[in-house]
Amino acid sequence: MAHGLPADTPAIAVVCTTRPEQQVVCATIADIAARLACVAPAGPVLIMIGQALAQCAERGAQQVGENPAVTQRQVS
Repeated sequence: MAHGLPADTPAIAVVCTTRPEQQVVCATIADIAARLACVAPAGPVLIMIGQALAQCAERGAQQVGENPAVTQRQVS
């Protein structure tokens, strides 16, 4: 944000990518750190930032139910 990105820029963090315990955290760059802190990731985290992620973040939030910021996906 200090370098000009709007605070509402979409951000997605994927914890333990490709593992059975994978979690996807959808947020904005303004609140991605706080939402990740709630998850307390125990493995590697991949963070992607940009407007191209807006639809993915919306779709992910709709699929989760109780907590629209975090979803777990089974990896096969």
